[in-house]
Amino acid sequence: VRKVMPVDTFYFSILRNPVSMMESIFSYYKSIPAFQNFRTLTDFLLDGGRSLNASLPNNHYARNILTFDFGMDSSPPANDSELDKRSAALIAAVESNFHLVLISEYFDESMILLKHALCWTLEDIVSFRLNSRNEKSRSTLSPEFAELVKRWNSLDWRLYSHFNATFWRRVDATLGRAKLQEEVDLLRARRAELQQLCLLGGGAVDPDKVQDKSLKPFQYGKAVIQGYNLRLDLDNKTYALCQRLITPELQYTKALFAKQFPDVVAKFQAAKMANAKRLAAARRTTTTTRHSALKHNSPTRTISVHSMNSPSHTKAHPQKLDSVRYANMRTLAKPGPTLKTSLCTGRHSVAGCDQEEALLLL
Repeated sequence: VRKVMPVDTFYFSILRNPVSMMESIFSYYKSIPAFQNFRTLTDFLLDGGRSLNASLPNNHYARNILTFDFGMDSSPPANDSELDKRSAALIAAVESNFHLVLISEYFDESMILLKHALCWTLEDIVSFRLNSRNEKSRSTLSPEFAELVKRWNSLDWRLYSHFNATFWRRVDATLGRAKLQEEVDLLRARRAELQQLCLLGGGAVDPDKVQDKSLKPFQYGKAVIQGYNLRLDLDNKTYALCQRLITPELQYTKALFAKQFPDVVAKFQAAKMANAKRLAAARRTTTTTRHSALKHNSPTRTISVHSMNSPSHTKAHPQKLDSVRYANMRTLAKPGPTLKTSLCTGRHSVAGCDQEEALLLL
């Protein structure tokens, strides 16, 4: 990253409490090999890792995911001595690479610190809560099992504990607790004002209640990720502001990509339109071929049936009549020809190409 960024770039990150994050990960990534055979997170923790195969795809989510995200070895330390050594190296690496480390549990306080570090305004940091589960898909761990999570994610817990402490030391050294709380209150008041201005119903709704499907958050695992509906009486300027506040992360990333790389997006859209035209032409060719075949074959079948149904012919050739009727029924029952196209490497039908193209767009 440093190779492509300016020398005065400000680097910051954010940490979440490993206990609540583990509960969230188990819900969101329930289908990964590490979790799929356990009904609850408690069952997984009681297994003690005996059935965990760290080499399987996506199983890195199951242990020390914060450490993994910072590019460090997330395997469990063999003993306390190794834990001390590796956690110290991890903390030192993060401190040397990041100017500020925020804390998810104190998100509003974190935004105030970030605002002062970057000379931003209140409007720059106001936001709505996104990628959040509904209450039904959340569970609470007892203090006993919370301690199990801390031991299971021992590297993450050391990392989080250190930066949670340094976060508050930074608050005390820069703003002070009273000034911080004053600005947090202003931020929350502005958020509440925007929620009343923007949101139909004033708050988040379950995904099946999101009216604009283009703003529906991605759903995965057992988690039920909520979204928002905008009020219908907004003017264009207000609508643009409100839409930005409720856009889920995947759609927002796509919009940012289009803004950063318009030439790439234009080329992709042109290729998409060219493919659509080729598919439409291929479908028209198929339809024409089918109609032509029916037009060519229908008179012959009609004449044959008419001829065989004539009184004289029926009396003379009753068995031949039945065989012709059977042949005609088989011909009419045959499915239409399946179109092959090089757009799908000659292995799929037109319908298959549509599906493949849709996956490409995702």
